[in-house]
Amino acid sequence: GMMAVQTTCHMCEGKGVVRVNPCRPCSGTGTQSENVDVSIRIPEGIHAGAQLRVADKGDWGPGGFGDLMVRIHVKPDDRFRRVNDDIHSQVRLKPSEFLGGCTIIVETLRGEKTVTVPPCVEPGSIIQMDGLGSKNIKTKRIGNHNIEVMIDMPRSLTQEQTEKIAELRRCGL
Repeated sequence: GMMAVQTTCHMCEGKGVVRVNPCRPCSGTGTQSENVDVSIRIPEGIHAGAQLRVADKGDWGPGGFGDLMVRIHVKPDDRFRRVNDDIHSQVRLKPSEFLGGCTIIVETLRGEKTVTVPPCVEPGSIIQMDGLGSKNIKTKRIGNHNIEVMIDMPRSLTQEQTEKIAELRRCGL
């Protein structure tokens, strides 16, 4: 038997009009690609891999402009490590600072802060600073900044340092 197939015209795409002399930049489509700068507000505390939706900044389609989807990549920082909403960093102290305690300046996400290290702190101990971590996007709670205290041992000692250590031994330290 006879079979009939009905398809849309490839020249006019079903509009019933064919452009005889289409313009060169858009080839008769009526649209043209261009690079556009878009300002996006990145919320504080956003995690790597998160997506932000920017309304009406995407490609043009039959329904108008679509949405622009932006995937976030967070550049790592050697000074800080993020665990959930908490920030972790390390500070290296001299043996005398471990024994006698000291005051140090610590760099945080919210600026430099002064921290008092108590005497006789153990190497590897954590000093917690409340409310100086990363902000949680959903709860708006700010995490903590945790400082791990590490010992910075000298590679060699002077004669005077050796004598002082001998004195400490005689005192019971």
